[in-house]
Amino acid sequence: MPTAAKLVAGVVFAALGYAIFVSMVTVYADDRVPEYLLPLCLVAGLIVGWQICGKNALGLMSGVGNGYTAIVAQVFVILFVLSFITMLQRSLRSRYDGPTDVMIDSFTLLAEYGFRFATPEIGMIMAVGGFVGGALAGIAGRRFPH
Repeated sequence: MPTAAKLVAGVVFAALGYAIFVSMVTVYADDRVPEYLLPLCLVAGLIVGWQICGKNALGLMSGVGNGYTAIVAQVFVILFVLSFITMLQRSLRSRYDGPTDVMIDSFTLLAEYGFRFATPEIGMIMAVGGFVGGALAGIAGRRFPH
């Protein structure tokens, strides 16, 4: 059921996804940025904001707590999908000997992407964005209850 808190959280976390995308593009430098990165960041923000933050935001404090949970989940989803798609591309090029190598490399890629994108800019987006997004969702949840 759509509520004001879900709508606000979805829009705010999609905007945070765009900010994360802009910060990730600067990290790529000379590498080619994947064409699916912007839609991935926006959709991950929309879904995580709607499902995690907006659903549980009943006031300011609960909204802030859920905002931090949602932003961490959003970044994890982005990194997971990036590593999964990279693993699939490598698998199609027959780089793996078996399923064990695929599983090991998928977690290795997740860790590599995590360390690669662990920048102060993304950390600030997560800290400030999680607070602001959660607070706005909490205010909307308190002001317009279902």
